[in-house]
Amino acid sequence: EAKRVREDQAKKKKLESIAKDVLQDWQEEMRRWEQKKAEDEDRAKELEARRKQEVAEARLRDLKEKENLVDDLLEKTRRQRQQARQENEREFIPTEAELEAKSEDDLRRLESILQSRLNFIRDIK
Repeated sequence: EAKRVREDQAKKKKLESIAKDVLQDWQEEMRRWEQKKAEDEDRAKELEARRKQEVAEARLRDLKEKENLVDDLLEKTRRQRQQARQENEREFIPTEAELEAKSEDDLRRLESILQSRLNFIRDIK
């Protein structure tokens, strides 16, 4: 009977030891699984942050390109206005050669236009 009790106790200790090992293995596996899950979540957050950064950088590049296009258009418009202003001034202020080439009627018409402009300027002052 004592031998059987000792054998039962030995079996019980053996089973307890096996159960303890299995429990430790299971707990270690759970820790590894939770660590892997946390790493995967961190990696996903990092990828999402990188994707958002790339989207923001792409938007910024797009805005800069649009800004450059607007700047180019403004510069082109400014040059066109300046050119039109210069052409307009040339039209109303002819050179000596142009005056000599004009007919008497053209000279009278030009004189009338210039006199009208001078009167307008005088009235504004």
